[in-house]
Parts: sequence; structure tokens; C-alpha cells
Amino acid sequence: MPPLWYFGLIQLAHVITVNYATINPDKDNCINYESDYHVDRACECIVYQSLGGTEGRFNSPNFPQFYSKGIECILFTFIGDLDELVEIKFTDFDMMYPDANNNTCKDYLRLFLKLNRPEINENMQHNYELCGSMSTLQQKTFYSKDRSLIMEFQTTRPLSQQLTFFKGFRGFFRFLNAKQFISDGVKQSGTMCSWDFSTSKLSGKFFSPLYPQNYPSHSKCQYTFYGQPNEGTVYIQFQNLQIYDEGVDSCSKSSDRIAIYDGMNSSQPLIKYLCGIRNQEEVKSTTPYLYIEFLSDGRNQRQGFAANYTFQHKSHSNSPSYSNPDYSTTTTFNCNQYIESKTKHGIIMSQNHPASYPASTRCTYIFNGTAEERIQIKFTRMDLFFDGGNPNEPYDCDGQDSIKIYIKIDNDEKELDYTCGKKIPKMFMSNIPWMKVVFESGSRTQHSNTGFAFEYKFLTNYGITTGEQDNRKECRFTYNSNRSLSGYFTSPNFPGYYPRFTECHYKFIGQNHKVRIKFVEYELGSRCEPKDRVDFVDFSNFDGGAQDKKMKKFCGQMTEKMREPIQSDLEFFRVTFKSNSMYEGKGFNATYEFVINEETTFSSPPKSLVGNTANTMHSSYIDNKKCYCIIFYLVLTLTIQFLTVCTL
Repeated sequence: MPPLWYFGLIQLAHVITVNYATINPDKDNCINYESDYHVDRACECIVYQSLGGTEGRFNSPNFPQFYSKGIECILFTFIGDLDELVEIKFTDFDMMYPDANNNTCKDYLRLFLKLNRPEINENMQHNYELCGSMSTLQQKTFYSKDRSLIMEFQTTRPLSQQLTFFKGFRGFFRFLNAKQFISDGVKQSGTMCSWDFSTSKLSGKFFSPLYPQNYPSHSKCQYTFYGQPNEGTVYIQFQNLQIYDEGVDSCSKSSDRIAIYDGMNSSQPLIKYLCGIRNQEEVKSTTPYLYIEFLSDGRNQRQGFAANYTFQHKSHSNSPSYSNPDYSTTTTFNCNQYIESKTKHGIIMSQNHPASYPASTRCTYIFNGTAEERIQIKFTRMDLFFDGGNPNEPYDCDGQDSIKIYIKIDNDEKELDYTCGKKIPKMFMSNIPWMKVVFESGSRTQHSNTGFAFEYKFLTNYGITTGEQDNRKECRFTYNSNRSLSGYFTSPNFPGYYPRFTECHYKFIGQNHKVRIKFVEYELGSRCEPKDRVDFVDFSNFDGGAQDKKMKKFCGQMTEKMREPIQSDLEFFRVTFKSNSMYEGKGFNATYEFVINEETTFSSPPKSLVGNTANTMHSSYIDNKKCYCIIFYLVLTLTIQFLTVCTL
């Protein structure tokens, strides 16, 4: 009977040669107006046509299996309707790395973003040439300038085997309404990106040049806001801010930056500089005028910014403007509050607490922090009138005295929780520096319920109290064996509900130590489907965001398999937590322990096992049983993948 390693080789050959489902490019799909580019290059084509707001997926041939060598040309053509733009976002990317000598791509994916119509010719210059892995891509999302976008995929000719050891790429596409990216002001004559805004439109939006594409080099744009003299202020909220960051200690030293002044020009007092990546950054003038200047140099460009503005009347100038016709109470007690993070923590109680609260009351509490802050709400008392059953286990809050909690996703208010009765809910945390709590009581006048009390905090550490957080106050924490050999780490806001749309990274760095992770508690939603929309935890032995293909993701509820310890291969390990916009759960609590990285002894295997081609084979001793290991160099995400076939 042949030894076990023989069957391992047969299995490997099967994995490499088996056929998988693929896309179907065809020469007949190619669009021809005036160019014969696709004919000269022997291209095959795939066309994605908009049907009004269409979205979908795209991928390279054979994905997620290895793509073939010798692909002459495949054109992925995206065609939007009038007044539409194309957005593509890569979720997986794994191609041959650039040549080490000249840094050019052998296998490449070229992006043509500035097309007037859906075709390219030999004189057109591509905007981007991509290769390598997800971790080496400087950006993952791209936008067309007009209604068309083309990707050109090519691989090198085969010298021996037909397949490469790279999977290719996969992503999502969307056709977007281009009108949503037009600033609401008046463009200054003779300028590319300078705008004036007046009270003829009390609120609106404005953008960096070319948004949502990357801003051009050497930009100098001015945005001037003219309110009514002696009346009110100007409120600005940056919904998306992606300005190239040179790693300087102050945005005032950055070549790409935003400067905001409290007046009509740059001679007025400076409010602040902005750069880097931020969301929900807010600025407010003290006068009816505001001046914003955006500058970029010629080296690196990013997406820029999208912002909203509001001209506020004096009576509302202490807080941002929002429309809520119900923002009042039906009693003389005014319980509405707008709370900024100047006060980092406090307690909110219902009227008359701990005595009974009045009937027919509506109270709204809005919390607003700085860009790096999140709001945490923890209820300490809950005693609301409830006549729908057991108040300690309320099932349906409709028609009852209740509390609703709201967050914002894509600038739209979303209900996070709806609670009533006497059951104290878990802690909540916002996904951005904004949260709203609304209490409503019915018309009942006779009850003895004492109402509610909750604590609020503006946090920059996401409720994670261990590890060393990065200096930008992002959800990134480092655990070093030099500081502590053991401890624990948790999801944000644990043991409360983790926030939606949040990504956290936990890096473990050992000095001659490996790290061992063990989950004590785990609850990330209730399911693991659909796979592209679940909350998850994944693991990697690599830095820089590279995917570790041999490590499985955790999702859903705790299983016995999840209770088993997870150990790093070497002295670095990364755990990533990611939540989506739909579900939330308790999260996780895990322990870590750094253990000595024991040396492994090596010796050569019998030559009869590997022939003349193996010069890097080794054997290791595990529990005194000899295991011959065949190492196949599959260059995936900068790593060597090992196929180990053992004989006892």
C-alpha cells in the first residue's frame, strides 16, 4: 500500500486541476464606437448595464480559485444611465506582486475612470494600475467621472503550468445618481472649486472638487458662507473626510488640509485645521459668516470631503439645527436637552424621579460629541407604566410608556432600541458621535411608577479598558508581552451591545513569545448568513490587514469549537472585530496569554520521498513521532502556504 504522503500529493493535484464555475467573457460583448482597441488586443468583454440604481457583484475568472496565465485582455465595462456615476469596491484582491526591480505589474488590472463613453483606445491613459494584495492597495473604492468605467485585466503568458497561485479579485458595483454630489451654493466665476453660500438656501451640502472621485493635485478651493448680519451662526458637519495624512503631528503642517475661519476670509480667527480620515466632524462659527479653504499638493490624493451646512438663527445657535416637529412637551416641564461633550459624563432622570413622572410627556435628549468620541448609555433605573403583561419581561411596547434610542447610519436616523416596563436594558453605544433618547408617557394620570435614570459618557476608548490604544483614538489596541504576559480583551462596550458599523483591531506582539487566545463569552448576532452581512471576528498571523486564509472567522453564537484555544504561529497575531449596520449583540470577552516560543529542530527527510527538486524540505518531531513535511510555495498574501502530509 502506498504511504500516506502519496495520497496527499494526489489530493493536491486534484485541488489544483479541478474545474470551477467562472464568468463568461465573450468577444461579441465588446462595444465598438470608433475604436478597434478590443480587436487589436484580442479582448473579451463583460458588460454591466444600469437599469436605474442597479448594483451587483463582479469577479475575475475562476474566483475564488486561481486565475489562469496568458489572459490577453478582458474588459469589464460598466455603463450607467444619464446622470449616473459608477462605484466599484474591491472586497478581495490577490494578484501577482509588482516586479521587485522596477515596481511594475506583470499581471495587472487597469482602471479607466474618466471616460466620455464606454470604450477605450490605444491612446488613452489608464488612471490606475493595480496588482498585489488587499493590504497593498492604497484605496479599495473607485468612482467614475462620468457614466462609464472600464477595467482591463491581463495576465502574463505561461512558461510552464497554466494556473497561477493567485485568486484574482472580487467586488461590488453600484450606479449612483450624480446629482447628489453637486454643491448647493453658487460657483465663483472663473474658478474650478470655489463656492459662495447664502441664506437664500438655509441648509444644503458641499463637496471637495471631483467628489466622490479623488480630489485633483494642486487644489486651492474656497467656500464662503454669508449669513444675515447680526443674526445667527453657521453650522458645518463633515459627513465624510478623507484627506491625505503625511503623518505630521498637526494638520497645520500637512500639505493637504482644510482650514476653517470664523469670518468671511482667512484674516479672521482660525477655528481649526482638519486632515486625515474623520467622520461626523462638526464646526460652528460665532458670527453669521464662515470661510473654509481646502489645499492639496501634487503628491498624493484621496477622496476629499462631503459636508452639510446650516445657517442658524440666534435663538438656535447654541446647538445644531434639526427638524423634529415633535421636539416639545405637552406639559410646562421642558425636559428637552442638547448635550455636548464639554461635559464628559452625567446622569439623566425622568421628571420628579424618584417620585412618579407626569402624564402626556415627551422628552428628547440629543448627545453630540467630537469626531473621535462615542456615546455610551447605561440605564440604572427603569420603572415605566406597563399594562400589557409582565413589566419585568415586556413583550410589546406599542401603546405603553416607552423609551426609544436612535443612532445615525449614512446620516439617516435609525431606531436602535425600543424599551418599556421595568426591565433594565443593556448598555448602548453609538456608532458615530451622535445619539438621541426619546421618552414618551401616555395620558394616564394615576400611577406610581418612578420613571427612569441613565448615565451617559462620551468615550474615546470604545469602552475597551485594556491594551494600549493608538494615538488617533481609533478602535485599535496593542497588547505587548513586555507589558503583560496575560490578561483579557473585549468587544467595544462589553458587556453591553456593541455598536453597529464598527471595526476594531487587537494586535498581540510577543518578544520571543507566541500568544494564545481563548474566548470566555461570545455572542455576535444570532446567525452566520448571509456571509457578506454578518458580524464577525477573524484572526491573522500577518500585519497590514492581510488575510490569513487558514484561519476561520467566528460569527453567530458560541460553540464548543470556539472554546478551544487559538495560538499564533509566530510572535505576531491580530484579532479583528467587525459589525454591520443591521444587527448587534453582546460581543465577546476573551483572555490572552503569551507563551514561550520554543525552538523547533530540523533535519533532512529521505531523498526518496522528495526527489531532486526539494532543497528546502524539513522534518519536525511532534510527540516523538516523525512527520515528513512537504512545503509548497504558494505565494498568497505575502505568505508561504504549507501542505503538510504526515507518516507515522
